[in-house]
Amino acid sequence: MRFNSSNLKGADAGFILIFAIAVCLLLAVIGLIAGRSVQSALRETRTAVDIAQARALADGGVALGVARVQSDGDLEPVVCALPGAGAVAVSITDEAGKVPLNTDNRALLLAFFSGLGASRDEAQTAVARIFDYRDADDVAQSGGAEREAYAAAGLSFRPKNGDFESVAELDRVLGLAAAIRDRAKPHLTTAVTAGGVDGAVAADALLQLIANGAGAGGFSSAFGDRPDLPAAFSARSTRTFYRVRSIGMVEGARYVRETVIARPQRPGETLRHISWMQGELNANDEALLARGASAPPC
Repeated sequence: MRFNSSNLKGADAGFILIFAIAVCLLLAVIGLIAGRSVQSALRETRTAVDIAQARALADGGVALGVARVQSDGDLEPVVCALPGAGAVAVSITDEAGKVPLNTDNRALLLAFFSGLGASRDEAQTAVARIFDYRDADDVAQSGGAEREAYAAAGLSFRPKNGDFESVAELDRVLGLAAAIRDRAKPHLTTAVTAGGVDGAVAADALLQLIANGAGAGGFSSAFGDRPDLPAAFSARSTRTFYRVRSIGMVEGARYVRETVIARPQRPGETLRHISWMQGELNANDEALLARGASAPPC
């Protein structure tokens, strides 16, 4: 059998052409993947830089808030910008204007949880379980939960039998509805152990919650446009404990820093940081964030 060399050469040329096209396509795909990987890496790096910068701004904002507390300055929220660096929003609240999670005032806690939207029974259960989590005994209150209930629920932890050290510990109380628990957290404090709330420094939203809950709980008091707390729910602030909340804003990155401080009350004392943590954005931050785009220089 005779082979035509010209046909072989043509076949080789065709194969080489197809191979060359395949290689070019492969290189193009590799280049596209590499390009996307580089773009993705650049985006991740940019995001990481923005977050780090937002964190630095948030920490700086905390220092600004602490300085205001120490100097008895204006405690109104501050939103200001650092040209080319981003913006920061700082809010300062007196912890006496919140509901003490470690209070023995059962009626206050009952009104508070009722005001959050819990039914009467749900509110009573929540309060009983908070007390059982804190108290030293293993005898469950009506609606409460002690060691046996935690074990039966398959939990690896048990009631603390001691005061809450942070509001986040509320997550460890058996049986609290997540929705109620999350709505409660912004209005609670562990820095203050008083039997009530100072209405003069409390947020309007909290006063309204307690007012609504007090009505549901059968308490009688005169609530106006800005409700006055019943005497049984009231306690005067010692102007000692303050929460400084700072939000650093850089491009699309946000970082929240929170600290609770104790002001010196006597000569020779120094300011103490009771807590220092990364916070989370909440619905109350929207108004402050909106001001960030047109904030004046710091």
